Amino acid sequence: MDLPFVPYSPINLALLASKLTTLQKLLRYVKQSQLHATVEYNNTRELPSKFLRSIQEDLQGAERGPTDIVQALFHTVVTGHTHEVVKEWLVDQLAER
Repeated sequence: MDLPFVPYSPINLALLASKLTTLQKLLRYVKQSQLHATVEYNNTRELPSKFLRSIQEDLQGAERGPTDIVQALFHTVVTGHTHEVVKEWLVDQLAER
């Protein structure tokens, strides 16, 4: 904030201008932090659905086996057998991490 008359004013006005500038910087920081937090929150909500959509498409296109990820993972937990499409998906996802 540029106020050319501040140096020629009483000390209280210069102090007020300094505090106002500090407050503006703090407000800008809070707004940016809020924006970044919102973006991060949206990313954490969208990322799992992207992963699940990708496997859903693969399962629905498969010739045999479950057509739903819930059924496929339940089958894996109960029997210990993993369908090939699910196995490839898990290997790809874990390899990326």
